[in-house]
Amino acid sequence: MKTLFNTALKLLSVLTLILWVGCKEDDPVLGAPYTLFTFEVTDLTVTFSNGSVDNPNSYNWDFGDGQSSTEENPTHTYEEGGTYMVVLTTSNGAGEDQFQREVTVTEPEVPLPPVVFETFDGYPVNASVEGQGAASDGWAGAWTKLTGDDVTVVTGGVVNNDIAVATTGNSLLLDASGANTRYKRIFETPYLDNGNTYWFAFQAEFANTDLDGGEVQVMLVDNDAEDFGAGGGDGQFLGIGKTITPGALGVMTFGPFNNVEATTETAEGPLWLVAKIETNGTADPDVVKLFVNPTPGTEPVDGTEAVTFNAPELSGGWQGVGFKYTGGNASSVKIDDIYVGNTYQEVTPLNYVELPPAVFDSFDDYTVDASVNGQGTAANGWAGPWTLLSGGDVNVVSGGIVNSTLSVETTGNSMLLDASVGASRYKRGLTEPILDDGRTYWFAFQAEFSGALDDTGELVVMLVDNDAEDFGGGGPNGQFLGIGKTISAGAPLGIMTFGPFNNVDATDVSVEDGPLWVVAKIETNGTADPDLVRVFVNPSPGTSPANGTEAVSFAAPELNGGWQGIGFKFSGGTTTAKIDDIYLGYRFADVTPENY
Repeated sequence: MKTLFNTALKLLSVLTLILWVGCKEDDPVLGAPYTLFTFEVTDLTVTFSNGSVDNPNSYNWDFGDGQSSTEENPTHTYEEGGTYMVVLTTSNGAGEDQFQREVTVTEPEVPLPPVVFETFDGYPVNASVEGQGAASDGWAGAWTKLTGDDVTVVTGGVVNNDIAVATTGNSLLLDASGANTRYKRIFETPYLDNGNTYWFAFQAEFANTDLDGGEVQVMLVDNDAEDFGAGGGDGQFLGIGKTITPGALGVMTFGPFNNVEATTETAEGPLWLVAKIETNGTADPDVVKLFVNPTPGTEPVDGTEAVTFNAPELSGGWQGVGFKYTGGNASSVKIDDIYVGNTYQEVTPLNYVELPPAVFDSFDDYTVDASVNGQGTAANGWAGPWTLLSGGDVNVVSGGIVNSTLSVETTGNSMLLDASVGASRYKRGLTEPILDDGRTYWFAFQAEFSGALDDTGELVVMLVDNDAEDFGGGGPNGQFLGIGKTISAGAPLGIMTFGPFNNVDATDVSVEDGPLWVVAKIETNGTADPDLVRVFVNPSPGTSPANGTEAVSFAAPELNGGWQGIGFKFSGGTTTAKIDDIYLGYRFADVTPENY
């Protein structure tokens, strides 16, 4: 029995040893973890996802910017955009492992502030601007009077003939004869000193500014630290307009006080004032460049500004537009089309660049040696072809006019007016009428006269027709401005009108003085007063002629109704005239053919 017990005990011991050895071989040996991670990027924020295996029990993230984390799945936000090397180190009791990846983050795009503009067109006329204006078009609300006068909205805009622009509807009249006055209107979204370039523009028509030393300024105002109020220098970061010097145009700030004036421009007449504000996102002064009457369709070039100013006051940004003037002074300023935006195009109203193109006729596509009657299509500002009203044929001829004074030769064909065919009249209507609206217009043509010295009959190219009068086959109606050979002996160049009759001759220019480029500047005034016409002879094509250099001038009441076409007429006689390059436009450049 004992032998059986011992044998069983031995077998149990062997079995136990076998089981123990077998179990020991099945248990895994603990090793270091294998490290992995993935990530998702949103602007500057990265969400990391741990993908490590083999039982890590600690995590050490190095985000590459001096920051770290021990979370398993951290989220980290970088302070600035760039590429960073991120290293994850995991560990357990058996060791550690590392894995690294490059992570690129970008600065979020800060939405640009909306364009803010004010035209005063929807406001009641002859009423104060205080309380007017809704929370729209980039504004947070209405105009607020801080102190002083009731500043009135008036009918009619600003006519700026230097850039061939007339603002629409109403404007705001700043009359400094009253009390010291301040107003402001706040934006919906503030403009920040963040390194962007911004633009600030408005139209201003200055009068009597040479008579006083008080400022009249349109301003950028208010930030988180300062408010533009009823008095004091706070919250006035950039003022543009008339400075404290009589007649001076410039930039002013008021906390601290600065007064920087243009040396080549004055606060006189209509001016489109456009400020380019180059912020830098630091405490350093921001650069302001003030341009005067830049071309609306073309961004002005640095270096052409009238004033440059380093403005520390803009470092806190700005939150509105205001204006102020010193009372008890003679200055009067109409303000219109206030714009603040992110680009030059955004502060340029569409009607500034959408002027109708010049009306022109070069006769180059017409049939040669045939009457001009019926030739010409409804294009290039014309309503239709030339129409014979009375008289003989006026033919299109091959070849242009060689104007040796200007070193210019017109292209293609021209039109030959030969008075020997008898008294004749022609006209061609415009697509859109030209109005006596306060703008300046230009009317030009090339003319080569011959046989005029002994002829006392007129031969003139004319502005014709309006709603009240038509230029017809006979009589004086509808002939508002004729330029060419007059009825005076010696064939002087001059101006003629026919209802009532006027004949104004140049004293030192004859139509026989060789080919002439005749250029008329027509200064309408929008009233019943006569409009001033200046006729220049052979001006330099690249430079608008200066007032006072005209060969003849005339105050023309006949233009008060505007005009709707171009015509010509001549009496029978010996005079001939080749006519070419008839142009009508808003600017001198509009009536100057490109080949000139």
